[in-house]
Amino acid sequence: MIRLALSLFVSIVVARYLGPENYGIWNYLLSITMFFTAFVGLGMDSILPRELINNPKDSESIISTSFFLKLSGGVVGFTLNILLFYWYKNPEPELFLMMSLMASLLIFQSLDVSDLFFKSKLQAKYSVIGRNIAFIIIALSKLYFVYTDASLIYFVASNSMEMLLGGVLVFSIYFYKGNRISLRSIDIEKGKELLKDGFPMALSGLMVMLYMRIDQVMLTEIAGEVANGIYSTGVRMIEIVYFIPIALADSFFPGIVYSKKHEGELYEKNMLGFYSIMTYTALIIGLVTVLIAKPMMDLFFGVQYEGSGEVLQIFGLSIYATFISIASGKFLVAENYKSLIFLRAFFGLITNVVLNLLWIPKYGFMGAA
Repeated sequence: MIRLALSLFVSIVVARYLGPENYGIWNYLLSITMFFTAFVGLGMDSILPRELINNPKDSESIISTSFFLKLSGGVVGFTLNILLFYWYKNPEPELFLMMSLMASLLIFQSLDVSDLFFKSKLQAKYSVIGRNIAFIIIALSKLYFVYTDASLIYFVASNSMEMLLGGVLVFSIYFYKGNRISLRSIDIEKGKELLKDGFPMALSGLMVMLYMRIDQVMLTEIAGEVANGIYSTGVRMIEIVYFIPIALADSFFPGIVYSKKHEGELYEKNMLGFYSIMTYTALIIGLVTVLIAKPMMDLFFGVQYEGSGEVLQIFGLSIYATFISIASGKFLVAENYKSLIFLRAFFGLITNVVLNLLWIPKYGFMGAA
């Protein structure tokens, strides 16, 4: 809730300061970088909590192995990101520097293994403390950048700085609690097992990230930065809302895996409770979003972002589907239905790309929404 309130305020101030064009460029670079997060996650973000719950005595080996795998993946993702961007766009030096700064978050993202450790122990409060401290510091920095009339590059760099600072803080708590990571604890066989189990999840994660972010890339390429800037304000508002189902799912998931391991009836009860909370929360938030989207966006972002309210209304209609998709995704992970996770993500991506090609040229950012 702290993040919701502060993120909403900062997003409004920054978007109004940058204007649709610069805001569109920023989100364009972020969207491209998100395509490469599959190299960092390697599909392990959903698998690690399950492994840590099922094998608590091997937690140091699992975390050490996962960290070095994710760090290696982050370096590969960063390298591919900037090389492909340079080859495709042949950008000006400043734009290439901004892309490099944005892509560096892929390396820093490897630090999130400590978050996954705490979540598996139902101690997510430590992750929340570290990540929220980083979030608040970077949010205040963005406000300072606005106050000092800073250029776009500072805002682009803030994404990576938040990832780095948050990761360092949570890792510090991880070590303070007596946990360790070391080269000697790396288990090659466990690494192969994690990669094997994670590969379908990595492909699914890539598909999900593509269909979540491809809109902004295609919109920029077809309709320009201004259209993407207007569209991105609606995306930013709905992403603030999406924090709720992700937080709920991350909180419920370790308990669901534990109950599945030990007692079938409790597992079913936990799943039913999880689905019920997600359903009622989604219906309430979705209805409120549709009703207030247009007047709220007009008030917050002003005439330069005209049309963002209608974008948010369309997203509001999809909130229920998003909540239930996240909930069912956790169920599929618990049941180890990796092929189903991949298939639904793949068909979601194909549908989105086809409809973007048909509707963006005709309807612009409304077509993307």
